[in-house]
Amino acid sequence: MSMYIRKLLTPVLLALTATVLYGCGGGEQGLTGTTTSPLICKAPETLTEDGTACELVIVPCNYPEVPNDIGLCEMDTGPWRDGANGITMPEPEYIPKDGEVVLYYGLKSGEYTGWGLHAFNEATCTSWAMFDAPGGETTGTSWGIPIDPVGVDPNFGVYWVMDIKANPNCGNWIPYNFDAGVQVQFTAIAEIANNPDNQSFFLLEGLDAVFPNPRTFESLVVPGGATLVCEDPQVLNEAGDACIDDPTALETFVPGEAELYLKGSFNDWFGEDASDEVKAQYVFSYAEGIYTMATDITGTAEDYSFKVADLLWSEPTSFGAAAGEEAVVLGEGKTLVVGEDVGQNITLTAPVDANYQFTFDATDAEMPVLTVIEVPLKRVMYVKGTLNDWSNTDVMTYQGDNIYTADLVLTAQDYEFKVADANWTEDTNFGAAAGDEMLALDTNKTLVFGEGIAQNITLTIPAAGTYRFTLDATDTAAPIVSVVNAVPYGATEMFVKGSMNEWSNGTAMVYEGDNIYSAVYSLEATDYEFKVADADWTEATNFGAAVDDEAIALDMAKTLVFGEGIAQNITMTVETAGDFKFTLDATDPAAPIITVTSYMPYGDTEMFVKGTMNEWSNSAAMVYEGMHIYTSVYDLEASSYEFKVADADWTEATNFGAAVDDEALVLDTAKTLVFGEGIAQNITLDLAAAGKYKFTLDATDTAAPIIKVELVTE
Repeated sequence: MSMYIRKLLTPVLLALTATVLYGCGGGEQGLTGTTTSPLICKAPETLTEDGTACELVIVPCNYPEVPNDIGLCEMDTGPWRDGANGITMPEPEYIPKDGEVVLYYGLKSGEYTGWGLHAFNEATCTSWAMFDAPGGETTGTSWGIPIDPVGVDPNFGVYWVMDIKANPNCGNWIPYNFDAGVQVQFTAIAEIANNPDNQSFFLLEGLDAVFPNPRTFESLVVPGGATLVCEDPQVLNEAGDACIDDPTALETFVPGEAELYLKGSFNDWFGEDASDEVKAQYVFSYAEGIYTMATDITGTAEDYSFKVADLLWSEPTSFGAAAGEEAVVLGEGKTLVVGEDVGQNITLTAPVDANYQFTFDATDAEMPVLTVIEVPLKRVMYVKGTLNDWSNTDVMTYQGDNIYTADLVLTAQDYEFKVADANWTEDTNFGAAAGDEMLALDTNKTLVFGEGIAQNITLTIPAAGTYRFTLDATDTAAPIVSVVNAVPYGATEMFVKGSMNEWSNGTAMVYEGDNIYSAVYSLEATDYEFKVADADWTEATNFGAAVDDEAIALDMAKTLVFGEGIAQNITMTVETAGDFKFTLDATDPAAPIITVTSYMPYGDTEMFVKGTMNEWSNSAAMVYEGMHIYTSVYDLEASSYEFKVADADWTEATNFGAAVDDEALVLDTAKTLVFGEGIAQNITLDLAAAGKYKFTLDATDTAAPIIKVELVTE
């Protein structure tokens, strides 16, 4: 039976005093005088404040707790007092017949799929009739082959009916879910001999007591307060009768869904008295797989210790260092690990007062990397304004040398903004001085800070595009902001123009971001000449090779020059016909770098149509026909099919299917595919007639290819 010791809520003091208390200790009187010995009290008595007597502190017990023989409260296991605490106990669904025992197990979730019973005869408990006595060939069920339940009672849970021997004593039973790997964490004992009139037994999730009378979760709640005090990170269950792992704790780490904090010796590891303000100071911001936070740390001769974790220290999100690799070196990435017995405290040496930025790269969720650097500002900074509803969505990235940047896609219109931390802290809430709010593109503005001092900055964007916001924090009290078009050539389109396309403006290069432009051409085996230029051959964007350095080979990077009479035609020899990608790196817009490479959308990775038409096998790779197009042809019967397009190993990034609720593919109709485990669904295809069908995959966008199926004639 479980003992429930109540907190001392309203103690009634019963003073038990005497000159000589053998139960508590006392003094001895001799012939020649009096000697005094220390007063010692036996539990559950305690010494009074003046030390002269023992007392027993008694608290009133609230039903279903009742006082035991020494006056302490424990949970009553007897028949429920009808109407107590406003509860009338319902009748169980199954009443055992003679020679039967019924075993009930209640789960708070009410979900009993997969649950079964392990029962066995052992030691003094030998009541189950279906097994031989101890020493026989069969003493219990085999683990993993449970007894299926008879039914589910809406009040008491799943139940099993067991036949018992004559003159039963007790029975051992363990409810468990083999597939889910969960079970009752102790052997439940049905004291059958002590319960001859009922022979029903009730067990509740999280409680290590078997009740010989009906009990529900709600009936265990003690009016006036819970009976248990749980130690963090555990919490009290809904019934108030057991400490459990916090059900809100994360079971898996999903970047973006988990809110992470920096917890360490510099913030007392977020003790239970930590304020919301302290927690907000150490929370990571998140964007596209990257968590970032910054804080000021006081220099000390001793190392700081810390971890990256969520508020509840959920095991999947308690990130530490591998054993022997605890020290983090500024500027160097460290792969972190999880697990209570695996992840060690990370250590950081901070000899001087400084601001540090902690970047937790979780783009690979199974091998996240932490990098710590010194930064000028003690908080993560954001561009916030009418361009993003004044939200903390556009975090600025520290580039080094006191420079922060953020790239935003904007439409042509007027905007207002500020540069500030997530909480608008006064000394990092930067805006324009009053009367100087306007910021022109490609110009610098020195900012001020403070409530009522820093005004909203106004900005006019003349053309839609990607714009780079730069904050120079060399002077942390007066940083400088500027905004420029982040695309190297702005709205100007760039073209590969040469003998492969009659020097025309056939197809503009695609801007891929990060200063990269690209174009793909199908080329025959021959010699070519070309340049990279805008549509009008403007001198500043008319790029070619330097004199006497005209030739380029595959995979060779060549820095280009511009200007009439300076930029020469680039020459290239193609040995084997195929698709070729022209990549222009315009990090330096006045001296871009061109590279030409052989191109297939998925490189050397073979792609397959896999489904019910070929038993989901890698039977035949799709044929690459050039210009982003893969094809497969199948002889199919009139029937319904399911399929996907994927690589041989079902790699997540190349496991393409249909979006949820959009699985059906209509013949001769294009469908854009999605990828990812649990996201990409099987594509369904109904064919009304047998024939030869061509599957065409257009991988112009490798992350969202387009599938089309059509009937082909011989």
